[in-house]
Amino acid sequence: MKKLLLALVCSAVSPLAFADLYNQNVTAIYGSGNPNGGWATDSGSGITLALRAKNRNTGATPNVNGVYSFATGFSSPANNRALWNYEFSINSGSSFLGAYDYYLSIDTNPALNVSFTTISPLLAFGDNSYGTAVTLNGQGAEGPAANFIGSNSIAQNSQNIFFIGLNPLLNATYNYDLFAVTSGAGVNGTRLASVAMQVVVGTGGTAVPDAASTSLLIGLGLAGLVGLRRSRRA
Repeated sequence: MKKLLLALVCSAVSPLAFADLYNQNVTAIYGSGNPNGGWATDSGSGITLALRAKNRNTGATPNVNGVYSFATGFSSPANNRALWNYEFSINSGSSFLGAYDYYLSIDTNPALNVSFTTISPLLAFGDNSYGTAVTLNGQGAEGPAANFIGSNSIAQNSQNIFFIGLNPLLNATYNYDLFAVTSGAGVNGTRLASVAMQVVVGTGGTAVPDAASTSLLIGLGLAGLVGLRRSRRA
């Protein structure tokens, strides 16, 4: 499996410009029992990208213009997973997924300061769900990207902050940014489509004077924990 950690960028910035459209329906082909609604989406060059955050217990996607809000805490007393998952959808349209490269920037800093770890989600996660425009809810095929990107146009997954060592009990603010570039253009290539969202947990994160050092440690922990698998039911 490829290493999860591709780039770590620590910065204190204003909130991202989010999506073109909010609360859109995108067929959830991963797992089972997942709702199709509540996505923030952006389209460009025939590509449609989507992000959302979802309550693991109820399937609710409470948000205002791409800012999702959840309580602190665990999804059940029996595990340490956060109450919510963050989820992505990549749809390459009339081309197969392999025609482009995709990057997902994950904020690992619970404070208002944004500290992004940027990964290639198709390479980082070995259990993405793949399909096409006719794949039904929950019917995606799972496995390594190499087996699917040459014959499928949709990739999706659902993740939990617990698996990268973040504390579900903290008041926090996390940002997520998903974008597509021409194949081989790299993480700094011209964006063909880009969508972002923000997740506010509890009362939200607070500003801190120096988040870079702690973010670096969390980012390195993120790389080490990529092998953990997780349940992706609603």
